[in-house]
Amino acid sequence: VVDTSKMCPAVHSLKSTSPMLGLVNPGDLIIALDDEDTRNMTAASLTRLMAKKSRQRERKITLLSPDGF
Repeated sequence: VVDTSKMCPAVHSLKSTSPMLGLVNPGDLIIALDDEDTRNMTAASLTRLMAKKSRQRERKITLLSPDGF
C-alpha cells in the first residue's frame, strides 16, 4: 500500500505475502520506478504507473529510507 506524503509517494504497508517483505519498509520513500522520477507523483499516480508496468518481468524501485539505511 502506497500513501502520498509531503516529499513523494511512501510505502504505507506490505502484505504478509509480498515478495518485497523485509526489503521494503513502511515509511520508505519511493523516489523512482524504472529510473522514472516519482518524487512529484501522488500515490494514485504511482499506482497507475506501476499497473501500467505490471506485465514487465522486472521493475526497479528506488527507495529512500527515512532512517538513512
